[in-house]
Amino acid sequence: MSKEIKFNVRLTVDGKEQLQTATVDVRELREAIESTRTPTQRLTDAFIHFNQGIEVVRNLSDAFSFLSDRLKATAQQSRDVTTLTGKTGGEMQKLRNGVQAVAEYFGKDFNEVLRSVNSLSKGFGVSMDEALRLVRDGMVSGADAGGDFLDTVREYPRYFKEALCRCRHIEPYKHG
Repeated sequence: MSKEIKFNVRLTVDGKEQLQTATVDVRELREAIESTRTPTQRLTDAFIHFNQGIEVVRNLSDAFSFLSDRLKATAQQSRDVTTLTGKTGGEMQKLRNGVQAVAEYFGKDFNEVLRSVNSLSKGFGVSMDEALRLVRDGMVSGADAGGDFLDTVREYPRYFKEALCRCRHIEPYKHG
């Protein structure tokens, strides 16, 4: 025995209201609702997949843009290292990578670190690798607490060298 639903429907035809009784089989009503739900759900699923596809394309685009910017920056940094120091090939890459590591770790500008290392190298008469180590060690020890360590190194390397030479000739104080 199938279940039926009876309900009254008020209709207006040619300005006259009429009350009609309608009967619907519950099973038929359920099938009619389900038949419209399936295409609607498929459309919803299609839009969800389409939206996810667009999001993937957007993320890929952002990744390629970031990679492109990074490659351009690396190429420019390589040119800057070669221009300033004359280093090429593996030596240039090693120096560029070291300077980049210090710059990124301490939140400094690549060129600012490079110029400071170059100044220190020339002023102290040490290799670029040694100058980079000195700058890195200075940053690690907190010499940049005031934010002007690299400027100071770049502007006054000969004074650091003179101070270092004087310190080497002073006898350590002994308690006695």
